Amino acid sequence: MPEVLYVQLDNVNTNKSKLMLAYAAWLVHTDVFRKVKLNFLLVGHTHENIDQMFSRFSVRLRRKQAWTLDEMMQVAQECFTNGVTCEHTEKIFDFSSWFDGHVFDCHNISTEQAFKFKKDEHGEVGVQYKQHSISPKWLPETALARLASIPPVEGPGYIKPIPFSVKQEIGKMKKSEGIEKLEHTLQALKDILGSKLTDVHERFWHEDVIEKQRHLTAGGECQAPAIPFQHPEKIDIERNTTLVRLIEAPALAMEAAGNAAVPAIPLRTQRRELIERR
Repeated sequence: MPEVLYVQLDNVNTNKSKLMLAYAAWLVHTDVFRKVKLNFLLVGHTHENIDQMFSRFSVRLRRKQAWTLDEMMQVAQECFTNGVTCEHTEKIFDFSSWFDGHVFDCHNISTEQAFKFKKDEHGEVGVQYKQHSISPKWLPETALARLASIPPVEGPGYIKPIPFSVKQEIGKMKKSEGIEKLEHTLQALKDILGSKLTDVHERFWHEDVIEKQRHLTAGGECQAPAIPFQHPEKIDIERNTTLVRLIEAPALAMEAAGNAAVPAIPLRTQRRELIERR
């Protein structure tokens, strides 16, 4: 794993958020990465690689229909020669609640496009920012702390599933509006596809969609297997201590190069420095 993580994100509030900045700071605090850099795309940017990928999905779906989740994932995998990794995730860790109360609020960051997270000489994680990636200076001069305290070591819980169905009271009757819409969708598929709607299709819509949503609407919990939270593996920073010091301290790097057995500084540069000293 590299020591520096570079992440490019679309400039929307779900990406440029307190949670995202806290997570980046936590990755540095736990030594998963020595440094994390976030760069947000400018307003009006051209499409990037992820947009191109999803455009292939939409083109493929014009030619091949998908009526179950497995068929949808198969379509995605067929869009590229080397395939696409598809996984069905039913449980997602709730990092927002996990970080709640452990991070400082952040304000006035909407115009900043680049953020850098790293530890200072005391081992504290700080963040600096600048308006554009090509801007010459990181601000503020003294990095801002992002983590007020460290979240519980046991890790986050799960995001509570939000049911598609909403119970509404109409007089003395309760109506599961969302469930009815799903059932109408299944009936419409039967009318349109006829014999092309197989038993596999019907089983998916009944068991994996309608019945699961009915269970969640009634207040049930997600039945998917638990996913144990694992802290990311830490990098061995000690093996690159000298390299990191040289990269981040140009003056020290010049001194080390000048003291090397085989001079790393071009001879003409050394001569010019001797002339200037005289």
